[in-house]
Amino acid sequence: AILQSFIGRWALMHNAELGLGVPGESLYWDRFIRNEQHLMSVIEYIHNNPVKAGFCNVAGQWRWSSAPNGFANDEL
Repeated sequence: AILQSFIGRWALMHNAELGLGVPGESLYWDRFIRNEQHLMSVIEYIHNNPVKAGFCNVAGQWRWSSAPNGFANDEL
């Protein structure tokens, strides 16, 4: 958490220089999970972040994700 905090502050200080386009003064946005459907959409979003970033073709290929561990919607 300390390293994350340091990197976050550094990134915000260099926001314009790095072209991050972060609005406001925080890199993190907390959100309450409203219901099971919202939870499933958040999990799917998280699993697909490496795909969107171009690190892999499908979420299950990303080594550090819970996607390849057989996590499924019906496991909640």
